[in-house]
Amino acid sequence: MAVDRSDRMADGVPKTYSRPRTVRPYLHLVFISKDIWTVGGSVKQQVVRLGMILAALQFAGEACWAQSRAADELFPRGSLFPCAAYSVGSGPVLQAHADLQRFRPSGANLLGPQYGLNKTVLQDAKAHGLRAIYTVGADVDFLKEKGLPKNIDELAADVTAQVSKVAPDRTIAWWYLAQEELRTWRRDEMLYLERITEAIRKADPLRRPILMYDAGHRSSAEMALTGRYLDFAAKGSYVNYSGNVDQRAWLAASIQQEVEAARQAPRKLTPLLIPEMFQNAPAGRSNQIGRWVRHDVVRGLIEGASGLLIFSFWRRPNFEDYETYFSAYTAITPILCGARELGQALLLGEKLPAAIVDLPDGIMDLSIEAFGKTTSVPAVGVRAIRHRGAVYVLLANSTGKEIAGSLKGLPVDEPVWSLTIPSIGPALLKKTHFVLGPWGTLVVKAPLPK
Repeated sequence: MAVDRSDRMADGVPKTYSRPRTVRPYLHLVFISKDIWTVGGSVKQQVVRLGMILAALQFAGEACWAQSRAADELFPRGSLFPCAAYSVGSGPVLQAHADLQRFRPSGANLLGPQYGLNKTVLQDAKAHGLRAIYTVGADVDFLKEKGLPKNIDELAADVTAQVSKVAPDRTIAWWYLAQEELRTWRRDEMLYLERITEAIRKADPLRRPILMYDAGHRSSAEMALTGRYLDFAAKGSYVNYSGNVDQRAWLAASIQQEVEAARQAPRKLTPLLIPEMFQNAPAGRSNQIGRWVRHDVVRGLIEGASGLLIFSFWRRPNFEDYETYFSAYTAITPILCGARELGQALLLGEKLPAAIVDLPDGIMDLSIEAFGKTTSVPAVGVRAIRHRGAVYVLLANSTGKEIAGSLKGLPVDEPVWSLTIPSIGPALLKKTHFVLGPWGTLVVKAPLPK
């Protein structure tokens, strides 16, 4: 049983866990030819040579990794940038049909999770040329019940039957666990997560990835624990709902929790950005929604999100800002999603870690109280990528003030920029000098010299 959790928080305080450090298969193996060592060379020379060889091996490995991903499959199994929204087509019949009709043209490529509409998600996805996120899970509600209603083997068998029934349908791209926000400090919930995800994988010959929604306040340590059994680090990153309307750097800290969880977990996890679309803007501020959405998506991509899952497209009562939010998100999705060049660069491009921002007259870092600690977040987030003969740069000002600065460490001295995602409000990038308005963003590319 899935629960709408836009206003739901965990009902307890997690216990402290510690676990052995897990090394991912093969990442610790390095094969070195004896021929790299030369007689009489200094130790420093040999270290430099070894470093060059390892760098070359890493570059070759990343290139092979990118090439091995199916061009017609969604990330993480393929190379298409995934974009979806919860509860599409959930209103009255005519409105629901209209919402489904405009979903694919808006740039999205995944339908779901659909909650009560899960029974028609495959039919609707096929009708509109989409892939599907299919929900599975036993009849368990951990919010209402203490413990498991029946033996875990029986619950796993129920899920095996659900998966086996639809597993041949390649419309399904991802599995979604009906029980959300499972708590790491409750033994029955972790047993359920372990056995149900095991049942899904055994019943699915295609080994499609499994997603569970985690609560927005979850820390990286908690998500690393649930990440033992999942394929995504995915928690709500609801800036306004969390009380941070004017502290949007909280979004960066939120995605950083996912990225850190992916680093800690024994499985390879894909961080997802789950931004909000379920409540009206504070009084008198609806005209800022476009700027907020643009900031939150771009900053999430800067921090490492590899997919967009909006919560949600359900037509809630009295949600007067629905269309304003919809327009803001769908101004971005056609540029980002699927095989579009920006999404491809983000997923498959070469990160340029030397690229930094210099803010001579601005605030370099912001202090954020979140996830049980004080976190320092750069006031301006930056991500630079080299991909197919171009350099892509994403910038996001996470303050409510205009900021000017310059880019350093780019592989091109005189860049000629073109906008990839249009900016809102004052935004300028001339060569390496930029100006960003409050919550302003720039997403640009420039050709590399040949």
